[in-house]
Amino acid sequence: MDLGIYSKPYNEVEKIIIENCKNYRENPGISYLKPFKIVGNLYYVGDKKVCAHLIDTGSGLILFDAGYEHTTYLLENSIEEAGFNLKDIKWLIISHGHFDHFGACNRFRTLYGVKTFMSKKDCQMLRENEASGLLDMYKNPNATLPIIDYEFDDGEILKLGNTQIKCVLSPGHSQGTTSFFFDVFDGAKTYKVGYFGGVGFLTLYNDFLKKYNQPLSLRSDFLNTLNSLKGIKVDITLGNHPVHNHTLEKLDKMLKNAGDNPFINASEWDENLEILKEQYLEFIKNDK
Repeated sequence: MDLGIYSKPYNEVEKIIIENCKNYRENPGISYLKPFKIVGNLYYVGDKKVCAHLIDTGSGLILFDAGYEHTTYLLENSIEEAGFNLKDIKWLIISHGHFDHFGACNRFRTLYGVKTFMSKKDCQMLRENEASGLLDMYKNPNATLPIIDYEFDDGEILKLGNTQIKCVLSPGHSQGTTSFFFDVFDGAKTYKVGYFGGVGFLTLYNDFLKKYNQPLSLRSDFLNTLNSLKGIKVDITLGNHPVHNHTLEKLDKMLKNAGDNPFINASEWDENLEILKEQYLEFIKNDK
C-alpha cells in the first residue's frame, strides 16, 4: 500500500511540510486555479493545494474553508471570477481548526460581514491549546487563530436558503473535524454531496500527538470515523485538498469531454473510505 509522504517518520514529514509551507508562502500565485462550476449551484473556488467550495443557496453564499492566510487574495479573486460578490457570502464553514483551512476567516468576517462557523469541539481545542492550530508549522507572522461566531454540534443541521447542511463530527485528523452532507440542485436534478473535513495522517503520528498535546485516542477515533461514514448515500465527493478526491484530474476530464462530469460518481464515497482505511491501517502499523 503506497502511503506517499506518510511512509516516512514524523520528524522527516514535519520538515517537508514546513519547507513546503515556506515555498508556497513565497510564491502562492503558482497554485492559482481558475474557478469552475462542479454542478448546479456548487462551485470550486480553491487553488491547487487547498480546496474551497461555494454554494449559491439563492439567499446568499456559503463558503467551505478559507485556505492559508497568504492565499486570501487568490480566494477573493476566484470567488469574483466565478461571478459572485464577496459581500454576498453569508456563511464561512470551517471543516477543522488547522491553519490551512481558516486562513482568510478573520479578513472575510471583518471586510464582508461573513458569519463564521466551526465545530464546538475544535473551537474548544483551540481555546485550550492555541498550538493545536499549527501556526508554528506555518511560520507566517500575519496568520492568526480564527474568530468564530457560531459553534455547531454533532448532528446539527444548518439551513440557509435552499440548502440544509448536516454536520457530522468526524474526529481523528483533529478533535472536531466535521463531515458535511447536503443537496445541490441542477435544474430538476438533485445530487447528494459529501465532504469529509479532514483526511491527512500528519496529525495522527504518535510524535505529533505528543508534541501538540493531543489525545492519543484520536488514532482510534479516526478508524471509527472511517467505519461510521461508510454507507452514506453520496453522489458527489468533495475533497479537503485536491489530492483527496482527484479534483484536478476530474477537472481535466470534464474540460476534455463536454457533457461528462466525473465529479458525479455514486460509488466514490465508499471506495475512498475503503482505500483510506487500508492506508491508515498500514500507517499505524508502521508508526509505533
